[in-house]
Amino acid sequence: MMECDERSARERAYSEKLARMIRVRTVQEPGNARSFEDFHDLLEELFPAVFERCELKMFGSDGGSLLFCWRFACADEEKQPALLLMSHQDVVDAEGPWTHEPFGGEIAEGRVWGRGALDIKGNLLCILQALEELIEAGFSPTFDIYVASSDCEEIGGNDLVPSYLNEQQADIDLLVDEGPCVVRGEGGSLIAQVAVAEKGQAIFKCSAFGPGGHAMNVGKNTPLVRLGAFMAEVDAANLFEGDARPDLLDASGTTVAFTMAGASSVPNVVPREAWAVCDVRLAPGRTAESAREALETIAKRHDVEVTLDKSTPPSPVSDTSGHAYAQVERAISSVYPGAEPRAVLLSGGTDTKHFTEVAPCCIRFTPMLFSAEQTATIHGIDENIDCAALPFGVDFFKTLIEERMSR
Repeated sequence: MMECDERSARERAYSEKLARMIRVRTVQEPGNARSFEDFHDLLEELFPAVFERCELKMFGSDGGSLLFCWRFACADEEKQPALLLMSHQDVVDAEGPWTHEPFGGEIAEGRVWGRGALDIKGNLLCILQALEELIEAGFSPTFDIYVASSDCEEIGGNDLVPSYLNEQQADIDLLVDEGPCVVRGEGGSLIAQVAVAEKGQAIFKCSAFGPGGHAMNVGKNTPLVRLGAFMAEVDAANLFEGDARPDLLDASGTTVAFTMAGASSVPNVVPREAWAVCDVRLAPGRTAESAREALETIAKRHDVEVTLDKSTPPSPVSDTSGHAYAQVERAISSVYPGAEPRAVLLSGGTDTKHFTEVAPCCIRFTPMLFSAEQTATIHGIDENIDCAALPFGVDFFKTLIEERMSR
């Protein structure tokens, strides 16, 4: 365990670096490429050993997506499969009444405040800082270490880096990207939530049609009424019973949420069409077509049409009994003694969905302790991270790299 003075010094140093990273507004929007260039310059200033020791390739029209590679350098050792670590640079924009400026990078009350503190510049800091310290200590890996950092994860990402890695026939057996975190369970025990898969997504437009007309000619069973009845029945039904996997924690089934709607644009007109958008998160084993069939079972009763807009399939489920997953568990146990690793299914999406063919074991895990209150600020107001959480994140990645040497 670290001495208090050493831990405090690390907390301060890491917090100051993260604060500076937050102050660069890396929102992916037209005309903001310069911010990403500024961010890259800052990373080179903060992590000089990484930029000096590692190969760097840049992808995209603006060169915004980064891929570092710390090459295997032990001539007398047999080369092992590579490790790929990931955390994106871009953040969503910040609106609303923040207590601390969203791009101010303020350090107050033992926390670093600002957009990206949790999602996911804090994790990017920990990865690069871990490499920085290992390089400075003279560490020589017996495997290639890749770090991929996209500039467009928040708007869907792309397959430029995974395509390159596949073209190079990179031998990677473990990928670790952002994901669920360490939380406190009942009685204060620690639970490390390790996502071994992420749900897919299917976006449907659900529409009801009719003749329309003036509201003074009151009709029954108009498009808006039928659409409302359809949505109410879908909301009350258990459309995807049997989806839940007992080996995965929480929310492992397919879920349905209505997110957008439209009808008449004026108050005295009965619409000819009423529509709603339905966001279905697909559990492993579920397809967009099977989700459409389930929705149509109810839609036919209300004369509603269901059309698929776009979809992304669920990811493969990584093997929790293999050696790659065991390395993650050992690193968790080393940094968080007594913590219980739990395999979970991630409801949201990450850049990992583009990389599932790059590595057989894809893990989504942010190795820091967040409170429920903090987790609720992701993409919300007053996003913040505890300064004390950062050394644990750095130590996790250092330990994961070091553990692979002894497997």
